[in-house]
Amino acid sequence: MADVSQLLPRGDDHDRGQLFLVGALALAVTFVVLALVMNGVIYTENVSARDLATSTAPAIEYENEAKSVAAHLVTTERGDDYSQLEANVAGGLSAWSNTTQPFGAVEGRIAGVEDTTGSNGTALAQDNSTRNFTSGDETVSWTLATDVKTRDAWINATPEVTEDDIDGEDYQDLTADDGPFHLNITDGGGQVVTLFVYENGGDACVAVFDDETYENSSCTPGTDTVYVDLVSGTYGESPDDQSEEHEWLQVLERAGPDHTLEFGNADEVTGTYQFVVDAEYDDVEANFGSDPDAEPYAEKVLYVVEFQVRYRTQNVRYETTVCVAPGEPSYE
Repeated sequence: MADVSQLLPRGDDHDRGQLFLVGALALAVTFVVLALVMNGVIYTENVSARDLATSTAPAIEYENEAKSVAAHLVTTERGDDYSQLEANVAGGLSAWSNTTQPFGAVEGRIAGVEDTTGSNGTALAQDNSTRNFTSGDETVSWTLATDVKTRDAWINATPEVTEDDIDGEDYQDLTADDGPFHLNITDGGGQVVTLFVYENGGDACVAVFDDETYENSSCTPGTDTVYVDLVSGTYGESPDDQSEEHEWLQVLERAGPDHTLEFGNADEVTGTYQFVVDAEYDDVEANFGSDPDAEPYAEKVLYVVEFQVRYRTQNVRYETTVCVAPGEPSYE
């Protein structure tokens, strides 16, 4: 009988098998080491990202506070001289920045607002709620501004024309002399978005037509007056009682920059309104009075301000340019 306990002879195939096994083990060890290294790198990056977010959070907060102060100043500063308006806003921002310095010293930071500049604009408005929306010389259909951007725009109107089926009405009939008040916003390509304000069953209502085609409408139940925010696309009985936002009513954003604002049948509504445009006063004042005692009136404002925010600590150096145009739509 053969001796089955005898070892098999070692040959080249056996040696190659051992080498393959050793190589596979080496690769496995390498992959494990690489995985550990990569996990360490990812962990370090995540920790660094969290640390960066934490360390820059006060800088972002400071920037946001500066924006809020600037928005308030731009909204409230009006007058007869653009240079003085810019100086007033710059001075207000500087004064606010100075009030934060003692806290910064305690916290070990240096922060400030610098290099404030403004772009000229004009507020087109009416404050007399019993007057209609005709121009200063009582023109019924007239142009407020041409080729402008508009921000902080609203109307607060009591309509006098009744429409009980506006979605079935012809656009040309609606814009005829006996039709309801409407605002035309014409974009740079000539396409017109029209906002109508009318009465239906004792309720004040608004409707939008896009290029002469009915799009949507809504009413304020139980009130004959409607306040429409033309930027956010909301409406209601008053500024404090507004609906949810409606894209169809965001007529300024839809028109984009470089649009023209026109009133039609302005004698068929009474109330107040405001449009802040990026045009110089001399370019738009023809149809308006020169002071708030006139109706309607044009007043010099800053359309937008730009400034530098600088924030530094031992570990953070944060600098950015900020532009503030309160109530401006998201123009593309």
